[in-house]
Amino acid sequence: MAQVLFLHGASSAGKSTIAKALQAELAAPFWHLSIDHLRDAGVVPMVGVR
Repeated sequence: MAQVLFLHGASSAGKSTIAKALQAELAAPFWHLSIDHLRDAGVVPMVGVR
């Protein structure tokens, strides 16, 4: 069964730090994708965003 964990918070709130700590501690492997990764890859449409 797939599991999804969303870390939501303001910029610089520590979401990436928590995700990296979880990767080090949890037995099951997982991907850490941030909105920045998706935006920089061109996956998130940026129409109207300045």
